[in-house]
Amino acid sequence: MNELLKELGISLSNIQNKEDLSAKFKSIAQQLFEKYEIRCGKKRFHFAEIEFYYYRKGCFDKEWNKITYDRNNKENGDFMYHYSGVDICFKSNYSDIDAEFGGILIRSLYTLNEEGRRNLVFGPLACKDEMLNNCEDEMPKLCKSEKTIKCDVKGTSLAGVPKEKQSDHCFYDSSIIKGEWTRSVKRYDFKNQKVRDYKSRYNVERFDLR
Repeated sequence: MNELLKELGISLSNIQNKEDLSAKFKSIAQQLFEKYEIRCGKKRFHFAEIEFYYYRKGCFDKEWNKITYDRNNKENGDFMYHYSGVDICFKSNYSDIDAEFGGILIRSLYTLNEEGRRNLVFGPLACKDEMLNNCEDEMPKLCKSEKTIKCDVKGTSLAGVPKEKQSDHCFYDSSIIKGEWTRSVKRYDFKNQKVRDYKSRYNVERFDLR
C-alpha cells in the first residue's frame, strides 16, 4: 500500500498556494479515475465522482471556509467512515503550533457488468453502504486497476463557495452521460405484495456549479 500511495503522490504538505493545491487535486483525481479501483470482496468499484477537503492551520483556512472533519490518520490512504460517507484520508499532522488534515470524499462509484456497461452508485452514503455490504473477509481497500480506464475528468467548485474563492475541489468523469446517472433499487411493495424495481436519478446539474 505504501508504494501505491507514493506513486499516487497523495502528499500535500509542501504545497503553499491554492492554485498549486487545485492542480494537485486534479492530478490525484486523474490517477484515481484512470488507474485505481476499490476492491470489496469480489466487487471492483471505479471512481465516478469525488470531492477534496483539506485544512491547514494558518494557511488555506483563511482562503476557504470548508467543513472538514477533524481526524488523526497516521498514513496517507487510510479509509475513514463517517456520518457523510467514506473518505480516502491524507496523513494528519498535529503539533503545538500546527494542524493539517483532510481527505477525498467518495461521492459516486460504478461497477462494470459482463457487457462492459456501467452500473452507477451515486451519493456518498450509498457508496459507503455498497462498499461495506460487499465485504467478505477483509475491509475495502484501494488497489491499482488491472488496466487503465481512459476518461474525461473535469473539475468544478464545491457548492456554496463564494465566487471569488472558487477552486476545483470536486471532480467527475464527464464521459458518463446524463442517461447513465440512474440506478434501479429493489424494494418490497407492501400494497401489491411484490418486489419491484424503482429507478432513481442523480441530479447531475450539480456538476455545473459555475
